[in-house]
Amino acid sequence: MADLSIVHIMQERVPESDRNTVFGVHNALCQTFSLLKDILVIILPDPSTFGICILISYAFVTSGYLSFVYYLLKVGFLLIF
Repeated sequence: MADLSIVHIMQERVPESDRNTVFGVHNALCQTFSLLKDILVIILPDPSTFGICILISYAFVTSGYLSFVYYLLKVGFLLIF
């Protein structure tokens, strides 16, 4: 569901002349982070290192959330109460 909303926002907000570039960079970033995830699973396969994987995952999700909040602040869609 998140991918659909991201694509929808990008289609609405990105000018048509820049869509190929933006979608290409978006796809490259997604593939890079997917590869990073696979590498971490190979490097840290032991169940005792599962906590490290959780912390790394939490850090990436939090950084994604902060990036989205920055985008909302920049565009002006975030209402602060």
